[in-house]
Formats: sequence, C-alpha cells, structure tokens
Amino acid sequence: MSWRRWQFWLFAGILSYAVVPVVEELLFRGYYQRRLAEDWGNGPAILAVACLFTLSHKQYLIGNVYNVTMILSLFCIAVGLGVVFAWSRSLIPSMIAHAIINIPMTLAWQSALLAAFAVMIFFARRRGLAAVRQTFRRLQVLTAMPLIALFGAYALWGEYLPAKEFCAAGMLIAAIGIHWALHGRGSRREGASTVG
Repeated sequence: MSWRRWQFWLFAGILSYAVVPVVEELLFRGYYQRRLAEDWGNGPAILAVACLFTLSHKQYLIGNVYNVTMILSLFCIAVGLGVVFAWSRSLIPSMIAHAIINIPMTLAWQSALLAAFAVMIFFARRRGLAAVRQTFRRLQVLTAMPLIALFGAYALWGEYLPAKEFCAAGMLIAAIGIHWALHGRGSRREGASTVG
C-alpha cells in the first residue's frame, strides 16, 4: 500500500495514533510502572520502565547518529511520561502526548510541535519541577540500578532467549525473593513485637 493513498493514512492513523499509544501506555505506565512503584518507589520504577520502553523500540538500535538521538529522545520522553503519570495518576495525558509524538511530521511541523511543548513547559515549569522533585526525592541509585539493568537486558536480549518462559519464571522468582528480603523481615519483626 502506497503512503500516497488515503487508505495508508487511515490504517496508520488507527494503529499508530489511536491503538499503539493506548496499548503501550496501559502496559508500560499503567501496569509496569504502577506495579514496580508499589515495591521500589516511583523513581526506580520510572527509570526502569523508561529503559524497557526505549530499548523495546528495536528499530532504533542500529548505530548511527539519527538512531542515537532517537534513543535519547525516547528515553527522555519515557521519563517525562512516567513523571506525569506518577504525579497525576492518570494515563490520559501520556496517551495524548504519545499519540501526538507518533504522528509523522515534516521538519516545520516538528519544530512547531517542539515550540508548543516548550511553551507548555515554560508555563508549567514550577509545578513540573515540583513533580520531578517529589517523584525522585527518595531515589536510591544502588536500588534502582539492578532493576534498570534487568529491564534493559530483557528488552535487548529477551527475544534471543531459547526459553522465554523460563526467563520470565526466573525473573518472577527473583522479584519474589527481593520482595521477601526487603519486606518479609519487617513483617516478622512487627509480628514478634505485637506478640511479646
């Protein structure tokens, strides 16, 4: 199908601007980030999900200047969408922004969109900076790094694993073990203090 036909743009519009942003935001921010934030906090969850989101776009993992800028842009966008979700607890702003970002544009339209985003950031900078500070104020780098590395490795090499199910089961067991190590001891101490 030629990109010059209206059917192409209808198909692309339905998938790229309506379906994909909704599904990706439901998965990455709505599920992954929310679940990880329950145990790890907002900062590590946002960074890990941003890494997974960025490296899941494998079409940009070819070494050239354009793709490096796309990877950096995707990571910054993913962190921004994660902060907005953590602050607002709504997926609607990130779905709308994701849909707008997915629209292919000429250089002039991209410049206009970037200028519009810059104006919005300028007017919302105080509340935005407060949201970023609140989101990352308890970030512990040593806690966040293993989670980020695990999500990044899975995004990069997950498809090459001969048995993804075993990898997923191993990740689940590791997550349960880490959760038990962090939270299991505290609950036993609380139980012991209430008995005595």
